[in-house]
Amino acid sequence: MQIFALSHDLDCAHQERVAVFGALQSDSHDAQLATGRRLVLMAAATFFHETSTYSGMALQTILCPDAASFVPEPGHTYRATQTASLRSACRISILDSATGTPPPSIEPVDPTICLPA
Repeated sequence: MQIFALSHDLDCAHQERVAVFGALQSDSHDAQLATGRRLVLMAAATFFHETSTYSGMALQTILCPDAASFVPEPGHTYRATQTASLRSACRISILDSATGTPPPSIEPVDPTICLPA
């Protein structure tokens, strides 16, 4: 399962879930963003993974978050994706659809501040 959430607070105190993807959901979702104001976009993927244990097999849950902040510009469209992997860190990517480049205001955010306590 993969979740995307927005926050206008850099401490992610007030989050709005904008998309949830799973095995039965589509692979894209459109969301309207307020422009001219910094926001944080957080993405988290959850994996259920079989592991070998002494007593047999067990399911291991792996949470893989990442976050970035940027200021959406009027008239621009952005595409956000998250590369998620069991074996490496997950990475969020936010690109301007017209230029294929990240917005000039993009900054990394520690994703752990956006996770529920």
